[in-house]
Amino acid sequence: MKRINFLKDEWPQLLILLLPFAILAAAWDQLPERLPTHWGLNGHPNGYTEKGIGFFLIPLLNVGLAALLIWIGKIDPKANKMNLPSAAMKPIRLVITAFLSAMVSVTLLPSMGMNVDVKTVVELGLPIMFLLIGNYLPAVKPNYFVGIRTPWTLESPENWRLTHAMAGKLWVIASAIFFVLQFFLSETLQPIFFGVYLGVIIIPPLVYSYMLFQKSKRA
Repeated sequence: MKRINFLKDEWPQLLILLLPFAILAAAWDQLPERLPTHWGLNGHPNGYTEKGIGFFLIPLLNVGLAALLIWIGKIDPKANKMNLPSAAMKPIRLVITAFLSAMVSVTLLPSMGMNVDVKTVVELGLPIMFLLIGNYLPAVKPNYFVGIRTPWTLESPENWRLTHAMAGKLWVIASAIFFVLQFFLSETLQPIFFGVYLGVIIIPPLVYSYMLFQKSKRA
């Protein structure tokens, strides 16, 4: 019964995880002996993986990540202490694993004769991922695996709550702006703005968490 309920609840996750394996199996004979797995800022591949088990590394890591987030309530002492159900992580888990599965699938397409700009797909896919995660970030409860995990958020539930509320809004707004800008920036400016974008979504929540900590000390 538990297995049936699991399949009923998690069929979208299972499809996401199986997608790259299905594409690899269907296209195995067409794939070259070396598959590009890393691209430079100019959009040209500069890293390769030999045909074999290495092709399955990221899909397998994706399966492990999904399993970790499904059973986080049983292995994370903070989540376990708060009786945090794994379902609280479900939207974020689906978004992250879908992004990774999509990236694996996209990297296979050029090797199958399809003209795909992998660099552009990644740079557009990342802000979409962070935008979607940002919508759910304020609802994430304190844990050691997912979220803005600073010494101050992990120490104080209130710091965690306020930091994630701020970060969620920031990720949505910054990601939406960066996504639109990608269509207007030159190839020279795109990598620069990509670095700025990552700095914007990473640094301010850390600083804000520390400021909340200092404010609580003065209270």
